[in-house]
Amino acid sequence: MRPIVPIALAVTVTMSGGAAAADLITDATFSCNLGKSIDAAFYPEKVALKLSDGRDLTLPQTMSGSGARYANSDESVVFWNKGNTAFLTEGADETPTYNGCIQVSAMAPADWETFASSEYGFSLRYPPRYTINGGYVYQGLGPGHDITGVSFTIPAAMTDGTNLSDDTRLSVETLPDATSCTANLFLPAGAD
Repeated sequence: MRPIVPIALAVTVTMSGGAAAADLITDATFSCNLGKSIDAAFYPEKVALKLSDGRDLTLPQTMSGSGARYANSDESVVFWNKGNTAFLTEGADETPTYNGCIQVSAMAPADWETFASSEYGFSLRYPPRYTINGGYVYQGLGPGHDITGVSFTIPAAMTDGTNLSDDTRLSVETLPDATSCTANLFLPAGAD
């Protein structure tokens, strides 16, 4: 009778860019200005990018004073990531080709749309058929107290049979000159 000899096997799954799936630190999707997007898979010492123009790039991590910086050997392509923001520059003059990129939340159903604004510094997911008004202005506090933002109007078909009106909306607003956010900023003069 032959002795049983244990054999150890190792299986490595390889993803685009040649990195092992087990090495993946995290991945993120960024929605950028002009309707562009970047899918980024972060690995130790490199990032694998899928750009909305169809290109796939793998860039090694390089020195950075702030955030994470990835670049090819001649630095003609550089991807920067800090917090929930990113941008990509290309060419000797470092032209930003993907800018204003904000990380897209993964907490919504797959068929929801994505809105990202580098001007306001946020991104959100919203149900299909909502109407976006990027030039929304809240004027309820009177003349000279306009609050700008973005509004998302719920489709009238979704308000039928509810207590919502056909112009019900959610808005995200900003007060760029405010040094703090307190209730009195949102009340008419003289109100407590």
